[in-house]
Amino acid sequence: MTQILSPHPGIPAKLVPDRWTKPWWDAAAEHRLVIAQCAKCELFRSPPTPYCPRCLSQDITWVDMSGRATLYTFTIIRRAPSPEVAASVPYVVGIVKLDDAPDIKMMTNVVNCSLDDVHIGMSLSVTWDDIEPGLTVPRFEPADAD
Repeated sequence: MTQILSPHPGIPAKLVPDRWTKPWWDAAAEHRLVIAQCAKCELFRSPPTPYCPRCLSQDITWVDMSGRATLYTFTIIRRAPSPEVAASVPYVVGIVKLDDAPDIKMMTNVVNCSLDDVHIGMSLSVTWDDIEPGLTVPRFEPADAD
């Protein structure tokens, strides 16, 4: 039996933005995927940190990404780690490499496809999961999904 992955795997914890992550969450609420970039040395960094690991600058520019990515690795969650995600089991937690910032790897969920179709190297595109007003989470689906 082919199982289609849920487009809404749930959120196992309360998300609380801080001054370094708030611009990322604000952009997600607008369905824009952004990555922090050092305004001095142009190093992409994710998650955003108070200091650039290369030059120690605190100046950040937020760069819009295309939302295209490649699945770098993944695991299938078959036992719910918390009650909040129990209804979504099984689901895929993956690490994607963003096409626009290939040094950045992002943890996310792969959704809207058959569990059997998930494979390392698959082309993905961002899709948005509006959890509640003001909280939107990027997930990734096969690039050919409509």
